Amino acid sequence: MQNMSDKRLLGRLLSADLDSKERDAFTDMLARLEMSRKPSLSAPQRAWAEKVYDKLDLDSEEGCANLVSSGAYTPTAEERKPRYPWELSENRPLKPPGRH
Repeated sequence: MQNMSDKRLLGRLLSADLDSKERDAFTDMLARLEMSRKPSLSAPQRAWAEKVYDKLDLDSEEGCANLVSSGAYTPTAEERKPRYPWELSENRPLKPPGRH
C-alpha cells in the first residue's frame, strides 16, 4: 500500500463501505486532488486514509489482479504452448521494415 498513489488510495476507500463523515471527507480530498496543480495529500490526511484503509482490510483484495505474476498460479506446459500461427517464432519478422 505504501506505493499506492493518493488518488488510487482515495478511490479504493470511496468504493468501500464508509460512514457519512468519512465518505464526505474522502470525497472532498479527492476533488481537491483533481483540481490541484500539485496533487498530493498532506501527511496527516495520508495517515488517516491509510488507517481507514487498514481498518477496512482492503489489502486483501489487492493481490488478486494477476495470479500468474503473483505466483499463486503456475500455468502448465500445455497452457504455455502457442495457440495461434502468429505466436510461433518462425512467423515473426526478423527486423522491422525499412523506410523508403
